[in-house]
Amino acid sequence: MLRLVLLGFVGALCAALAFADPAPQPRYALVIGNSDYQQPAWKLTNPANDARLMAQALSDVGFKVTVLLDGTEAQMEDAFAAHGARLKAAGKNAVGLIYYAGHGVQSQGLNYLVPVDANARSEQDIWRQAPRLGDALRYVEDAGNSVNFVILDACRDNPLPSATRSAGGGLAEVKPARGLLISYSTAPGYVAYDGDGGNSAFAVALAETLSQKNL
Repeated sequence: MLRLVLLGFVGALCAALAFADPAPQPRYALVIGNSDYQQPAWKLTNPANDARLMAQALSDVGFKVTVLLDGTEAQMEDAFAAHGARLKAAGKNAVGLIYYAGHGVQSQGLNYLVPVDANARSEQDIWRQAPRLGDALRYVEDAGNSVNFVILDACRDNPLPSATRSAGGGLAEVKPARGLLISYSTAPGYVAYDGDGGNSAFAVALAETLSQKNL
């Protein structure tokens, strides 16, 4: 099932590239992997490894890749802004992609991507300390390029105490703007696990699928 979903996503990527303007298409990817959280209960094994794997896979298919491992709140905010600026400078034919692996938390219908320096013990802490996915998407939308992809391998179980949560595990579904495709490692509202190996099953399958496609 996972491979079918990924084939559909990569197929959409291929189609977008094939039917876009035939002028040169600069490709820019921002890859973030957060593993070494300062709170012991939040630490994850795979995201940094997944980010390295995806960075190589995307580089192999022609993306200029910026990698951020174990990003703080300030570093993540700066990375999203810089990614949007690169796309804007490259023009409307640019293709953008964001891959994020790490903790993601939904609260009141909004998704937050949790930085490693978050000291979060409640949802209110998340509001103050974690970048919102919507803010990252606004940088992309403001860039004005025609095609963007966002891949969220971020649906790990919510480690906040259950008494402090207003929502369950997983991420909330996002209605993307035109020209933007969002892919989740599991269905919205459901949880994906970190896995026992060095990489998540989602990242491995996605990297393998990308390597089999002529982009």
